[in-house]
Amino acid sequence: MTGTEGAEKALANKIVEAVERYWNDEESPYLLSQLAPSLGDYRDIITPQTLKQYISTLSDRVTVVQHSSKKAMVGVIPASKNYSFDQPAKLSPTVAESSERKARAPTRSTKYALINFLEALSTLDDDDLKDVVIPAIVLAKLAKTK
Repeated sequence: MTGTEGAEKALANKIVEAVERYWNDEESPYLLSQLAPSLGDYRDIITPQTLKQYISTLSDRVTVVQHSSKKAMVGVIPASKNYSFDQPAKLSPTVAESSERKARAPTRSTKYALINFLEALSTLDDDDLKDVVIPAIVLAKLAKTK
């Protein structure tokens, strides 16, 4: 085995290990734009191929996936897995819960926050207080409950 073959095999192993580790953590493709910087100086090893072309030769170990309309969105997944960028992404429970919280009507805590804010304003001295301008409609919306 020549030095070039050894370097190529080491690069292939590094790519496969990184892709598998990323998949196990994120369950999504390791984007080439993220993978390339972690590989160091790989261009001399794979020339004249691009990284995408080189990874395609490792099809028994990893698979290249590409978004159907965003051609620059190219990722790599383990060969045993399936993934499509076009499928709706699964939201983690924390993201789903926070989205649900944002959609709810203001709760009593918003009123308390508004009252606490107004109490904090009341501690300002008169010179500072005269410079504070808050439209009444903003205060009314903050206090409004549905």
